[in-house]
Amino acid sequence: MVKLANNKEAMASLQEMSAIMKAAGVDFTQKPSMFTMMRLSANPEFRTVAKRLMEEMKKAGIDINPENAMQMFMNGGDDSKK
Repeated sequence: MVKLANNKEAMASLQEMSAIMKAAGVDFTQKPSMFTMMRLSANPEFRTVAKRLMEEMKKAGIDINPENAMQMFMNGGDDSKK
């Protein structure tokens, strides 16, 4: 995700989203439960940041999907940590 690491706005949104998820108790070492994801989706701050992140990623030409999203959060947008 070099494109992500080189995009300041997208990285800021990713870091903000990660902080919200950590504050909600998300464990980045494992896949979040359905309950955790539902709780996050009910959080208006999370939804706002998620929307902004998706917009910034689109602008950067990054295709995000459920399969690569968690990996991105765990690595903080740095694909060299795989």
